[in-house]
Amino acid sequence: MDDNFNSLLKQIESNKINVLAYSPTQQTDIELKSLTVDQQSVILDTISDITILQSNPIYLIIKFNTGFNNIIKQNINNEIFEKMTSVDRANIIISFRKEISNEVEQDGEIIDLSKILERNKTIKVIDFNETIVKDNFTFKVSVPTLAVDTIVNKILSKKLKDNPSSSNLISDIYLYEILKFVDSIQFEDGEEVTIKKDFKNLQLIKKINLSTLSPVIKFIEKVRDYEEEFITVPSSQEKLLLTPDLFVI
Repeated sequence: MDDNFNSLLKQIESNKINVLAYSPTQQTDIELKSLTVDQQSVILDTISDITILQSNPIYLIIKFNTGFNNIIKQNINNEIFEKMTSVDRANIIISFRKEISNEVEQDGEIIDLSKILERNKTIKVIDFNETIVKDNFTFKVSVPTLAVDTIVNKILSKKLKDNPSSSNLISDIYLYEILKFVDSIQFEDGEEVTIKKDFKNLQLIKKINLSTLSPVIKFIEKVRDYEEEFITVPSSQEKLLLTPDLFVI
């Protein structure tokens, strides 16, 4: 019996079909293992288990993105994963969903996922790194890798869980976004300080004037606008909603 079980398990493993997804970061297709039933369950389980946070879209998005970052890590070569950024996530989510079915119904409309994916290969690439100088500060910023995105999301999720009724949600989001994107800070001719993705470095960023950080925030907004292009339905301003509902079949 065990031999039959092990034989079937090997057949299942060897029969898996990989998924190709376009990576805007690397400007090429990358190959991932297909989504498993178990991973689909993980996606659906990203609905909040904390009652007061169930209607908090920011918390739900963070939880969904973090869960998907982990699935991507499981389904791809580690060397490739380390180079992937948050910009890549949308294309991979859509590619996984397309393997289940090419069409998605949203607000009574049928969306063709293959058309989105084809168009996404033609979107003009932005600069993923910048050096910003403002008020004697030099900031080196970049689009966060999926690994960095996961680290910061987990710190923010913990804070939201510990303080679900916090009135500082918007300001917290801005701070944690800045933490994701800032790689180093230098003041005048002093030493360049690498920004680690932890609470201590978050406190350091908190001390800097908002006006000084304004060009950093503009860079972040530019990246987020760029990410939105990958979920925009062609010939429309409608956005494909990347939520657990996308994987409810």
